[in-house]
Amino acid sequence: MDTTSQSSAYQNALASAIKASDAFRSSPTDETWEMFEQAWRTVETFEHARESYLKITLVKSTIGRPRKQKANIKALGLSKLNHSVIKANKPFIRGMIFKVKHLVDVAEIMLPMGQEYP
Repeated sequence: MDTTSQSSAYQNALASAIKASDAFRSSPTDETWEMFEQAWRTVETFEHARESYLKITLVKSTIGRPRKQKANIKALGLSKLNHSVIKANKPFIRGMIFKVKHLVDVAEIMLPMGQEYP
């Protein structure tokens, strides 16, 4: 599935979820609730399919820090203050960030569907 068809499928799922929401508001029955739930599950599937990335910025110096913390900062690709890198949101990256969370600032980045960070 290419980017445009993914995007249009996502837009269609979102539109049907909004219609289902309106239908449930106008007549709250079990049938409209099931229709609403199914539509939003489809939208959530698209949301989770998008790749998320983390923008990690070194905001405090590593001077006087333990060797393991300095090694973690270097392994993340950070070298100078206010230097930022973008990494995939993976459990092992999260673990590295957790060990030096007092030295870095982290922001989550969601790229448009079908687009990956180089």
